[in-house]
Amino acid sequence: MSRMITIRIALPTRTAWAALRLADRCLADRIEPEENQFFVTATGMELASDPSLRGHFADLIAAAPGLCDLVAGELGERSLQDFDVLQLVILHDAATSLRPSDPEADSRRANRLLAG
Repeated sequence: MSRMITIRIALPTRTAWAALRLADRCLADRIEPEENQFFVTATGMELASDPSLRGHFADLIAAAPGLCDLVAGELGERSLQDFDVLQLVILHDAATSLRPSDPEADSRRANRLLAG
């Protein structure tokens, strides 16, 4: 049985579109757009073994303020390699307000989390 971890975040439309453009540039083969949302998917093993893919996922996480905290909270003490699949879902929600963030710190932290 496959173990999937799905993490959802709602972002203001402008921020969600910026994240979508980034994902489209770097993760085009892994992106699935739907109405008012998109998601990207990778296996824990792919992320652990492919620094380039991990870096692209980390950049996407950093481009979505608050997502890095959600990933860390969802994983807790577990390694991403404990899961078969990671799915990030980014929803467009004009009523959502942005959380304060530090994209560079979030990118470094996400890279560590995704490495396992």
